[in-house]
Amino acid sequence: MGISFKQKYGQLALIAGASEGIGAAFATYLAIEGMNLVLVARRKDPLDKLAEQLREKYKVEVDCITCDLAEANAA
Repeated sequence: MGISFKQKYGQLALIAGASEGIGAAFATYLAIEGMNLVLVARRKDPLDKLAEQLREKYKVEVDCITCDLAEANAA
């Protein structure tokens, strides 16, 4: 058997655009793989809702950053 996803890529993933769509799906996939997450999105409520679901269902650590990465001073 090969190495696990976490062994190959590490314990933590940063996902931008995580509040819905592909970003949320990717966050869910990584949580299933047991990775801890930092989720970034513009909208706080859906981001927090997803984070809580992932914490409860997959027992991973999830931090949220509400930020519009398109803004000039986003970093």
